Amino acid sequence: MNRFGVRVQFAIWFAACLVASMVAFSIGVYVVFSTSLLGEVDRALEEEIAEVVAIVRHAKSADVPRELDKNFADHDFYLIQVVEADADVFFATPPATTPLLRSDAFASAETRFVSTVSSAGGKSYRVRAERVHRADGEYLIVVGDAMSSYREARSRLLATLLTLGPAAALLALAGGYWLSRRALVPVDRLTQAALSITATGLHRRVPQPESNDEIGRLARAFNTMIGRLEQAFAEVRRFTADAAHELRTPLAVLRTGAEVALRSEASSERYRQVLHDQLDEIGRLSRLTDQLLFLCREDADSEIEPVEDVRLDTLVEELCESLQLSALAKSVALGCDDLTPAIVVAPRDRLRRLLLNLLDNALRHTPPGGRVGVQLDVEGRQVTIVVEDNGCGIAPERLPRVFDRFYRGDASRGRGTGGSGLGLAICRSIADSLGGEIRLISEVGVGTRAVVQLAGRTFASPASSDEANYAGLVR
Repeated sequence: MNRFGVRVQFAIWFAACLVASMVAFSIGVYVVFSTSLLGEVDRALEEEIAEVVAIVRHAKSADVPRELDKNFADHDFYLIQVVEADADVFFATPPATTPLLRSDAFASAETRFVSTVSSAGGKSYRVRAERVHRADGEYLIVVGDAMSSYREARSRLLATLLTLGPAAALLALAGGYWLSRRALVPVDRLTQAALSITATGLHRRVPQPESNDEIGRLARAFNTMIGRLEQAFAEVRRFTADAAHELRTPLAVLRTGAEVALRSEASSERYRQVLHDQLDEIGRLSRLTDQLLFLCREDADSEIEPVEDVRLDTLVEELCESLQLSALAKSVALGCDDLTPAIVVAPRDRLRRLLLNLLDNALRHTPPGGRVGVQLDVEGRQVTIVVEDNGCGIAPERLPRVFDRFYRGDASRGRGTGGSGLGLAICRSIADSLGGEIRLISEVGVGTRAVVQLAGRTFASPASSDEANYAGLVR
């Protein structure tokens, strides 16, 4: 767990980045300054040695000492030596008898070179040397500048940088904390506004600035999330109220029947009728409870069902055969002749529930003398199931809500037909879990077509690797 708040973390990171940048900058300044300063020393030495070389090279032998003394005797800020081939000091300022360079340096020296050397007294010099050839012999001209001033300048710069560094770090830390406080003020406002929104006040929204910066996008994201929560809470409340209403009706029927039977004497036939009515209501409660449990498991996404290759045409035929008696009792023709052999990789029980709900829904809403038909077609890797009836149809304005839980389009598709308003909601949930889609096409007075599209193949074609991979993902 982080012990520091966002403000402190931001200030620390800001200060660390600034200090790191300053350290890199200071190192760069120090290196560039040192290099530049040494370059200036070398250029000054080059100018000075050029004057000495000109005198030694062009003056007469007898005039060389006098000319050197005349021009450089007062140059006390430079060390100048003219050394003969035998390492004797021909001229020196300040006066010296020992050459600055060792005797072997004369023999191995290049025509021109620059170096840093130490004198016999331990003093360090930056020197520029050049060999000059004359008729009367060779001379090594050495011009040097003491490194003490150069090192003092570097030391002063280093001391300045080391002094300013900690002060800059403290200023960066304080500035970072101040900036973070200002930057996080809108976040604090959003936090306070979000904390004030409770489950009973989801209609409220956090203040949303007009800007399109990070704070504006965060506020819009908060409001979008609150909107989804408001919708989810509304759906939960509506679902709870609808469930309570659906449960209350059969319970009220059971209670009324029992009270009437106990309040008066009646024949055994009358009691049997009461018990029969109560069994009908108990069956209705059982179906409703089973549907509610199924939807709860779907919402929890807790079960992983095994998948298998399901012959969809065979399954449709089995369901149509099992529903024939129910269809005959309602004087409705149930046909499933137009079936293309197809295989879908999915849990068999889910497919069975999906098809059974669609067929049952169509039978319940088709008037006597009507017809319910099932078609099955395969195109590429997609299987299309169509359940069609010629019932009363659904008004266009009610079609968008037919998959809502407990929704009934109208009285003719209501409780009187034995439905709970959960069948189509379950169908959509199953279709979504199988990676497919479901839609209704309906016209009032003409009928309704339920179209389901799933991934599958014809019975003759082999399974693809994509389907095999998909099969392992289906719940």
